[in-house]
Amino acid sequence: MSKYFRFLTLRADLAVAMLLMSIIFLMVIPLPTLIVDILIAANMSIAVVLLMVAVYMTSPLEFSAFPSVLLISTLFRLALSVTTTRLILLNGDAGEIVQTFGNFVVGGNMVVGLIIFLIITVVQFLVITKGSERVAEVSARFSLDGMPGKQMSIDSDMRAGLIEVDVAQKRRENLQKESQLFGSMDGAMKFVKGDAIAGLIITFINLVGGIAIGVGQQGMEFGEAAETYSILTVGDGLVAQIPALLIAITSGIIVTRVTTDDSKDLGSDISKQISTKPLAIMGGGVICLVFTMIPGFPKVTFFVLAVIAISAGIYLMRQGGVTIMDNDTDGGLVVEKEPKKGGSSDSHKPVEVEYYAPIICEFSSEVSEYIDIKELNKYVRNVRSALLQDLGVPFPGIQIVFQDSKEHDEYHILLHEVPVSKGFIGVNRVLVVGHETQLKMIEVDYSRAEPFLPEKDIFWVPADFTGLLDEYGIPYMNLSKVLSYHLSCVLKKYTEEFLGLQETRDLLSKAEKKYPELVKEVQRVLSLQKISEVFQRLVAEEVSIRNFKKIIEALIDWGQKEKDPVMLVEYIRCQLKRYICYKHCNGQNILPTFVLDSDIEELIRNNIRQTSTGSYLALD
Repeated sequence: MSKYFRFLTLRADLAVAMLLMSIIFLMVIPLPTLIVDILIAANMSIAVVLLMVAVYMTSPLEFSAFPSVLLISTLFRLALSVTTTRLILLNGDAGEIVQTFGNFVVGGNMVVGLIIFLIITVVQFLVITKGSERVAEVSARFSLDGMPGKQMSIDSDMRAGLIEVDVAQKRRENLQKESQLFGSMDGAMKFVKGDAIAGLIITFINLVGGIAIGVGQQGMEFGEAAETYSILTVGDGLVAQIPALLIAITSGIIVTRVTTDDSKDLGSDISKQISTKPLAIMGGGVICLVFTMIPGFPKVTFFVLAVIAISAGIYLMRQGGVTIMDNDTDGGLVVEKEPKKGGSSDSHKPVEVEYYAPIICEFSSEVSEYIDIKELNKYVRNVRSALLQDLGVPFPGIQIVFQDSKEHDEYHILLHEVPVSKGFIGVNRVLVVGHETQLKMIEVDYSRAEPFLPEKDIFWVPADFTGLLDEYGIPYMNLSKVLSYHLSCVLKKYTEEFLGLQETRDLLSKAEKKYPELVKEVQRVLSLQKISEVFQRLVAEEVSIRNFKKIIEALIDWGQKEKDPVMLVEYIRCQLKRYICYKHCNGQNILPTFVLDSDIEELIRNNIRQTSTGSYLALD
């Protein structure tokens, strides 16, 4: 058996050719009922497998061969119908499957059986097939009409440096494959429609022809012939129409599927999108409760459905309120991790740090009880908002990690998992910046802290004296305030590290909603790498990039003439001169400056070296 499957895998071309020839011979060569039963079972199995493939695929392009498969399956099904028709009219026997389907559906009432068969056929023909055909037609038209614009968009992204050449080539191939798929599906849906019509005609022929042969040639009574051939006709029709219905549903799923970058299988997409609207689910439950008040309605049934819907909505609402990790500007800011042990332990298993955490604060596990995550979230949110307002750069979320290997009075701040700063913890103490004279005057116990903040004079004061500090108006910081202030200093110092290509692309995408033409033009003039480098240099000099319009206009004006990011930054600074002066003069219209001697200025200018990788100062 394995050799047979290996042969089919290696020589799939021969397998398809043999299958097509077998289908043709199936129409003309009489077959015994045993083989017909096997072929009917295979037809149903193939239809079920195709339906499962459509449900689990993430994009229609994953099954681009479906139009051809649809043609082959339709031919196979029609060939089977021809074979079973021959057996019904010649022998009055088309196999066990046809007989079983007929007896099961007819159920002792020939009229009911025919009506059920007609209903199934009408549902397939007028509802599923007709709708899928229209969707395929519109999708093919839109796909072909939108192809030039999509190709231009891909070329524009490649010229702007947003995507690589191989990515652009892959997107072009997918675009071409998509247009061919929907174009083929537009025509292939005619197979499904024709199959349904052919099924009705074959059923009529089997019924009328069978009764005529039974009465005229085999000497049956009209009632006996009608009963016998009605059962066989309905059974044969269902054997053909049920796989056809499954194939039609498969076609409908494929042509109606809307795919995105994060699409999964059909069930996952549906559950994900419905679960994001718990209020809608709860609203449906409330309506079910209203139905219980209508006289004559089954109250228990609607009440159970209402309880299920409302419970599901409450559960989803609670689940949606729990934020595990959020790197957006708003939302969850600090995520606490369990203590990490240096060795193995049954009670505290090691918890690994998330793959690539932009900002991490590492503490000793001994101080975990002293850190108020909720309070820290509040202060860090203010810090991030202030930095966003000041520099225009959104910062990611912060992860708190507890480790046994850390000193109990120390913590470390890591950017991109590299330590950049160290701070100290005052358990049951508060930090006072400056004000040493006032501390001496009010006679409180204090100790000079080891410098870890920009300010030099910082002092630890026992928390018992906070009331006295408040009385004399001496400001102080608790642990959460110390950490948030320290973080603000570190983030401001390393702001450019949080403004890479992806972040630049995100900023451009947001600006594109308000300034679409400017963003499109700046990407035509400069690559994404150049724009990102300019932004990094600006924020490194504490120049805000919030005034996106002026910055983009300056890049468009000078980007065609100047490619050096250093010079582009200078031109942007000139464009932002009013903002920069106002920021540094503190609203006093007086700008404190240092003026270099002309000889020193000339020396510096003469030692600036321009290279392909940038400019640098070469002083001996």
